[in-house]
Amino acid sequence: MPLTETRRSQVGWATLFGLIAVFVSLGLLKFLVFLLFMRLVTDLLVDAVGRRVRFASRTVVLNAVYLLVAALIVVIAAVVVPRFVAELPAYTQSLDRNLTDKLSELLASQHVSIDLESAKQRAMEWGREHAGESMSLARRAGTNLVLLVVAFIITFVAAHQRISSGSSGDPRDPATNLWDFLGDFIAAKMGAFYACFRLVMAGQMVIALINAGLTFGLLVVLGVPHKIALTVLVFVFGLLPIVGNLISNTIVCISALLWTGPLQVIAALVFLVLIHKLEYFLNGKIIGHIVKLPLYMTLLSLIVGEALFHISGMILAIPVILLVREELSAIEAAGPPANTAG
Repeated sequence: MPLTETRRSQVGWATLFGLIAVFVSLGLLKFLVFLLFMRLVTDLLVDAVGRRVRFASRTVVLNAVYLLVAALIVVIAAVVVPRFVAELPAYTQSLDRNLTDKLSELLASQHVSIDLESAKQRAMEWGREHAGESMSLARRAGTNLVLLVVAFIITFVAAHQRISSGSSGDPRDPATNLWDFLGDFIAAKMGAFYACFRLVMAGQMVIALINAGLTFGLLVVLGVPHKIALTVLVFVFGLLPIVGNLISNTIVCISALLWTGPLQVIAALVFLVLIHKLEYFLNGKIIGHIVKLPLYMTLLSLIVGEALFHISGMILAIPVILLVREELSAIEAAGPPANTAG
């Protein structure tokens, strides 16, 4: 029994939402983020290398890029993650032990009396509750590395399949049954979502890398300890549009306050103001003119995403809004009013 176009679309959306619900209920949303970032990194590298190495086939370029990404994963697993796991507990313990004393001394020197103990307790509780996903690299480093490797393998196989199907030159036959239609429908919507994700996160990842690199240089100059842990945190939070810069800048300021003198703190503040201006410019050039979302909608999507799925929800929030906007824009509203003139 043939289905109408509207009915097929309804069945397709219902199936897609059902699969998403199963995916989320199994706690695999972070794995989806790994998949998206792995494909984004490799696509950007393949495009960049392909423009400069025109004599090589796309398959050769893809294999070279994946060898580079595999080497990067090895470096992350052998160097970055162990240092991060070792430094992060020491950094958080220093925050818990020294932050109140430092702020109390600073306020006392200005003859300001404020009870900071309760404020510090609330801040630490909020951090443990809401930063759990970002801190999971320290608590579940092995699991995350396994997920990263699996995401690497899946994107590698999928990229080769896309190249093979694209070079065959044979157009795919249209779906003649519901099973084939659902496969095509889900693939098309996931492809559209990845396009929205790339639209936002390609620029945001550049901003996060620049921010992390400059911050690492600042930490070296100021002599702040736990450089690897702080740089990783700055990079992770830098992936969050708008609010990520505020969080990462706060981390750097608090660290400078704890481990350096007043002149270094002032230098860090000046540096962060300059970085903020640079990031504001990059956000406008790389993201703002492309996404074109109202600020209130961006902030609301980030708040809802964090409330539902923490860091992963904040990363996926704006791409989801963009996909919803595209889908709704493709639907025609009510037609022109009927001519009732008699």
